[in-house]
Amino acid sequence: MPRYALLLSAALALGPGVACAQGSAAPQTAAKPAPEQASEPAPLLTPATPVNTMPRWSEFPTPPKTATPLSEFAARVRTLNQAGAQLTYEKSQIHWPTITPEDLHAQILAKIDPARMAPIDPPMTPQQIEAFAAKQRARAAPPPVTP
Repeated sequence: MPRYALLLSAALALGPGVACAQGSAAPQTAAKPAPEQASEPAPLLTPATPVNTMPRWSEFPTPPKTATPLSEFAARVRTLNQAGAQLTYEKSQIHWPTITPEDLHAQILAKIDPARMAPIDPPMTPQQIEAFAAKQRARAAPPPVTP
């Protein structure tokens, strides 16, 4: 009984279209494959050199004459390692301050003379700004035209 209930719930879950499609589907016939045509066999590839032979020493290229000798190469590596050690030492000697931004701001303000940072003119009121603007407009008017 549980098996039929499982099949029924699966059919209901898939929807009525599946149930209808099962009853209305016409049987399909298997298509016949097209007859294969015989093709010519591929030509056999032959390697340029025999596979199981090792090259002779005379076949190896000669080493370049301008190659750096190993002693000079080792000296360069030693110099580079010493320069790296010197840089690491110099980096360890740098004092990195661990100051907070607020303390840094206070230190900078302490170094600045407040008299030099004060505004040159005192702040203007809105009425003073309007009077200044009217004065500038009057100055900007062109002189009268004389005939």
